[in-house]
Amino acid sequence: MKAVAISALSSGQGKTMFTMALLHWLKTNIGSVRPYKVGPDYIDPRFHEKITGVDSINLDLYMMTEDEVKSTFLYYAKGVENLVIEGVMGFYDGIDYGTSTYEVTKAVNVPTILVVSAEGSYATIVPTLKGMMEYKPNNTIQGVILNKLSSEKHFQTIKNQIKKELPQLNILGWIQKSLDTISSRHLGLDLTELNNEKLSELSESVMKNIDIPELLKFMEYKNEIEVRADYWLHEVDEIKQTCGNLTLTVVNDEAFSFIYPQNLHFFEKVFGKVHRISALNDEEIPSGTDIVYIPGGYVETPEVAPIVHKATRFKQSLQKFASNPDKKIYAECAGLMFLGEKIQTTDDKWIEGAGILPLNFEIQKIRHRLGYYKAVDKNNLNIYKGHAFHYSRPVPVNEDLSGIKWGLFKERDKKATAGAWTNENKNVLGTYLHSLFFNQPDLVLEYLTPSVLPPRV
Repeated sequence: MKAVAISALSSGQGKTMFTMALLHWLKTNIGSVRPYKVGPDYIDPRFHEKITGVDSINLDLYMMTEDEVKSTFLYYAKGVENLVIEGVMGFYDGIDYGTSTYEVTKAVNVPTILVVSAEGSYATIVPTLKGMMEYKPNNTIQGVILNKLSSEKHFQTIKNQIKKELPQLNILGWIQKSLDTISSRHLGLDLTELNNEKLSELSESVMKNIDIPELLKFMEYKNEIEVRADYWLHEVDEIKQTCGNLTLTVVNDEAFSFIYPQNLHFFEKVFGKVHRISALNDEEIPSGTDIVYIPGGYVETPEVAPIVHKATRFKQSLQKFASNPDKKIYAECAGLMFLGEKIQTTDDKWIEGAGILPLNFEIQKIRHRLGYYKAVDKNNLNIYKGHAFHYSRPVPVNEDLSGIKWGLFKERDKKATAGAWTNENKNVLGTYLHSLFFNQPDLVLEYLTPSVLPPRV
């Protein structure tokens, strides 16, 4: 088995570009590959999945314990030849939450390559790398790839400086400056640009000056993790006792695509049946469904907003479903917005939502929330974990605030602000919080389980 983590000094150094190129090269030339992403990100994993054809798995030390991270890493590594972890931001960023690439790679004991932009520099790269390697003990930094270089001569100049001062650091190659990159959009990189031809060209250009034999040798991995691969599923048996006879329907398409693979796999283990439907195809909720889960995604972009607006059959079936107090709906972010009455789009138009919650949603030019949050349930004071990232702002249709169900807050906040809403029947919850469910049984039993359970067959 081979394994490597890709990190950097900061965002914008070329970490994602190199990760994409490496995933493509490994799949094309070596064999099976499993991508991972440090942190709660949904965007980079979608690139990983498009390149490799398999799920990219998030490793998050805020929403997961260290043993759950180790277990998840092993669980999804089974039967795979190459494991590639893409870090988040800079190598140590997130250390204040205990969620940095430094901490995740140390937990799973995977060697890290730093992708470092050396544009307009040479000798200064050495003390920068020295500081990164000495800042924290037992870090996993063992290799470097230099990005945005003008020539082989530029590379050799820096390489000689590094070899003299940091002989223990593997110098694995360099990347030419001014390569085409994938552009940025609303919440991240633009997936629409990633066709096979462009990906092949990008991969070839990025890998051109990488020392492939040394890279493969660098990636040799000896698993020393002493945690069961299925440990992350330790809540399954208990939850299945309640949910094993229930049917869950997941709305999952390009509009509602922000869903963790671990959540889907967990659902398949604890619920009796799991259906997937598409709002963009205007599909109805299957009969016999007990719970509907609508994940986050994009409903406000010009590509999908007109289609969502015209999804009449889906909206009507959702409205009918919500009117039955014995059913449950759980929706995150874009799912929450869809439950509202009207949604402003990013090109300043308005579309109709499902009208289940008395809220309209405006799109702001600045982020409303970003980062890890906790939710406090105002009725039972239960605390749930997750993250939020949104530009939209809810505007109540009336002055009745009784529909506010949760407050969201960061660890340092002095008060919580409204972050989840319910309907008059109290069987619908829409929230800005994105969560993992497999380690939050109270969240599943409270909001993804009907108050009246069907009889066991």
